[in-house]
Amino acid sequence: FKQSIVLQMTRLVSRTPLTPNTITVLSLFIGIVAIPLYLDASYTSVVIAGAILFTNNLFDILDGQIARMKFRFSPFGERLDNLIDGTLNVLILAPIGIGLHKSTGHVHWEIMGWVGSAGSLSYLLMVEYYSWRKGLSGYSTNMQFFYRLNKDGEPKKPPVHTAPKEGIRRYLAPKYFMRKDFLFTMYLVFGFFGLHMVPFSLMVAGSLEYGLISWVQVLFFHDRIRFAGTHKGSV
Repeated sequence: FKQSIVLQMTRLVSRTPLTPNTITVLSLFIGIVAIPLYLDASYTSVVIAGAILFTNNLFDILDGQIARMKFRFSPFGERLDNLIDGTLNVLILAPIGIGLHKSTGHVHWEIMGWVGSAGSLSYLLMVEYYSWRKGLSGYSTNMQFFYRLNKDGEPKKPPVHTAPKEGIRRYLAPKYFMRKDFLFTMYLVFGFFGLHMVPFSLMVAGSLEYGLISWVQVLFFHDRIRFAGTHKGSV
């Protein structure tokens, strides 16, 4: 369903002078529109905000499609794409938590929102710092430093057969908590039932996990970070 929408959007946008980076920046502004709606905390506002985040995700996919169609690949484009994704993660969690506090009366939602934003910010700053320091292109390349190194000093990914298969294990994998396409679709679906605290909780858990991993990586395994970033941009 989502891919069919993006396909139609790609056909339309490919005929315009819009660049992938322009679409990337536009996706951030689309996502920011959801912030005051989540702060309002009414049912209608939450549903609309979920639709806006879903639209943001469509534009996030669209910029990559346009980059491939127009052959507009660059390390800067990937860096910008991942920076904006991380920025939206930082900006959106606290307002959702504040809105949940307002609607339910339970302050722990607001605390979770601020803690989640802090975790996302920690990870974003660490990745951007090492991307700048090491001349890497962005998030996706830096994720390689979580793998063990092979004898040549290159990141060694686990064998394909050990990766989570289709089914419940795939969706319970920790990295899936921060998958934007998964979470932002959940905000749309669960928002209709007034249960957007479910994807919110998953997103906070993912933010805390990656925030913690980033500090453990820097403090104890910083020597491995220099091996990340062997792949250059896709957007």
